[in-house]
Amino acid sequence: MARAIFVPDGGFYVPTALAAGPWGPYVAGQNVGGLLCRTIERDFGDPDFQLARLTVDLPRRALLQPCAVTTTVHRDGGRVRLADAVLTQADTAVATARAVFLRLGEQPDNTIWSSPVSMPAIPRTPSPVPEDYPLHVWAFNSDEPDRTECDFSALQQACQKFLWVRFVVPLILGEDATPTTRAAMAADATSAVCQYGTNGLHFINADYTLALVRPPDGPFVGLAAMTQCGHAGLANGVATMFDQHGPIGNCLATGIANHGFPQTNRQR
Repeated sequence: MARAIFVPDGGFYVPTALAAGPWGPYVAGQNVGGLLCRTIERDFGDPDFQLARLTVDLPRRALLQPCAVTTTVHRDGGRVRLADAVLTQADTAVATARAVFLRLGEQPDNTIWSSPVSMPAIPRTPSPVPEDYPLHVWAFNSDEPDRTECDFSALQQACQKFLWVRFVVPLILGEDATPTTRAAMAADATSAVCQYGTNGLHFINADYTLALVRPPDGPFVGLAAMTQCGHAGLANGVATMFDQHGPIGNCLATGIANHGFPQTNRQR
């Protein structure tokens, strides 16, 4: 098996077994979002612009079948660039993304209030990396600050949660994912860090949004849960995204009740 999430094949991207997520035999949301972001960056990226917002809509499950991605630019102005990407399988749209690129400039001199938040220290990466692991996830919670788990068991608490994520295989065979694409992939975990509770995880993403002020520096991307709301089978959660230097953006995940997450209700 190729050590990558997708293998290029002509105009298609063929998912490997590493593309599957925890909800079943489907392409994981972070890999769908990553492929959409990567294609938007490839077609419209510019060193003078930052991808400041990316919204990934997940109206259908992506099967472990060849994918095609098309892009469209809707505005290409001097300060704002707006672009879309659509992921299709067998000529059916299964996911879309909209990106807003903003021109970089001088930061105003000002002091502005923000919610105080900090991340646990970056953990040590195990060596060697298991062959069947496309990423490492370290989970923490505020009630047990010294507890570090390489699974989601530390999230099954009624307190603030944190994740550090490191992707250890390429998104696309033969390519290095950009820092922004890695941030887009990590943002899918906003649901886990915000929606996990004492009885497990019972919401699956319908969409997620990433707002970035700069790309992550280094291989680790962190998420700190900030708030969560839920009612009548719907939920949303907001997390702050970090790299090794500090906060770099915020994420919003919109979820619908779904009870198939395999690690839910695990014994602790």
